[in-house]
Amino acid sequence: MLKSKINKIYTKHDCVRICQGDLLKDVSFITNASIIKENYYELDSFTFQYMVVLSQDCDLEYSEKTSIDQNTNQTLFNQYQPNLLLVPAFLMEDFKSGIHLKKAFDITQKVHNGKEIDKIKNNTNEIRFHYLPYYKGKYKNKIFSVQEMVIDFKIYFTLPINTIFNEYMEKYVATINELYREALSVRFANYISRIGLPNQITNKNNLQS
Repeated sequence: MLKSKINKIYTKHDCVRICQGDLLKDVSFITNASIIKENYYELDSFTFQYMVVLSQDCDLEYSEKTSIDQNTNQTLFNQYQPNLLLVPAFLMEDFKSGIHLKKAFDITQKVHNGKEIDKIKNNTNEIRFHYLPYYKGKYKNKIFSVQEMVIDFKIYFTLPINTIFNEYMEKYVATINELYREALSVRFANYISRIGLPNQITNKNNLQS
């Protein structure tokens, strides 16, 4: 078996463009909109401490590339993608305690015990969650680190690319390396494409010919 040369989960890049697997900090979203009266809304916003870009890298790379229509000489943006798909990454301690959604949505979830956390860390036994380990590395002779975190595939958002790009340099933390980001994307796709079927009919009287 040919071994991959990728031997670490995180890397960094020069932020020329947004990339799949980018870990960003302090990203704000509107989490609720309440109608006050006609054409007036009260908006609730929340800033997530960390988020990961799940949009496919090829889509991000070609989004701004253009071609020229041979008949009209018009500039065409055939691969244009206006939005980013992002998932929050919650600090492990908050996730363990079930308070990771408290500030954003004013809800609490179950407390996860040690055995459940071990299953989540395996990234194979729990299809809903994805584990990101603590990491400390170096890029261009500068030390950077990433906290231990968990992604919940039930929680995901989209934002206009320009909203992020205008502050990209300040929000960029690191990038999940190619193999690891693809594993994350596949697990997310598998989760949101799962099919819930009715309970199997076992009563013979209910069977139809």
